[in-house]
Amino acid sequence: MDLAGAAVRRLGGDDEFEGERLLCLAAMTSDNDEAKATRLHARELLVQTRGEDFYRVATTWYAR
Repeated sequence: MDLAGAAVRRLGGDDEFEGERLLCLAAMTSDNDEAKATRLHARELLVQTRGEDFYRVATTWYAR
């Protein structure tokens, strides 16, 4: 079970929290294609909630 995902859903499904969770998940994923797709989804969520200038949006390109 994905405990972090369950916590985000319990908090109301906040897109910013979900984006942060996905960035962490991508950093732990060994499959580069899967990690890239996860980072792109995280980026979309963070841009929606915080805007293009949010510093974490930039980190989505440099995360492993």
